[in-house]
Amino acid sequence: MSYRTRSILFNAPLDFIVAPVPISLPSPSASSVPSTNFQIQFILLSAFILTVSLWFFGVYKQLWEHTSGNSSTVIIRAVLVATALIVILGLAPVARPLPFSVIVVGNLLSLGGFIALRYRARIVNFTSFAALLRGKPTAAPTKILIVGAGKWGQNTAYQLCQKSVLNTYTIVGFIDDDRAKLGMYVEGAPVLGNRTEITTIAKTRQIDPIIVALENVPQSESAVSCAIVKALPPG
Repeated sequence: MSYRTRSILFNAPLDFIVAPVPISLPSPSASSVPSTNFQIQFILLSAFILTVSLWFFGVYKQLWEHTSGNSSTVIIRAVLVATALIVILGLAPVARPLPFSVIVVGNLLSLGGFIALRYRARIVNFTSFAALLRGKPTAAPTKILIVGAGKWGQNTAYQLCQKSVLNTYTIVGFIDDDRAKLGMYVEGAPVLGNRTEITTIAKTRQIDPIIVALENVPQSESAVSCAIVKALPPG
């Protein structure tokens, strides 16, 4: 079973459970709800829209185990779009199911729940969010391909992109022999293929340096990866 499938089967039900909790809490405007059944139906529909939006924006394609706080922007975009759709539904020519303030505040609280589920026991590094405020570099960023989509590869991508003051690096993608990771995203960059495809990927995507970030692999396998990288023509 691929990582993406496991992510959807495990996280999507949790998201659907977390989503309706905040807007289900009692509020001073609860008396404006026309009926209990109508309210419940609207809340469940809102939870469905939030979950689908997370899927549409690729939240379930991210490898969250070691990713940085910057990746949570994907969740933020998904929740903002879902909130807009839910508010529009609330404008339908029928009795308003919930006050707009309850919907907006509730979805913001759900956003916190979604992020907490991804990072779980980890503390979000706020230096990652500071990277969003940085200006664009004056020169084109260096395109990098990382061999290894495990903890070392993820940490390498974080160190290069999130802690680079001038944003001088762009992670084009990752190489990993675990086929279950193919198509998943690490620090916002996709897993493009395995080591046998390094040469093709490097040429077609105009990669500059290639970084080998493998962990817990036999020395012979690491040597093979390094040999492939060294054999690539410059540029």
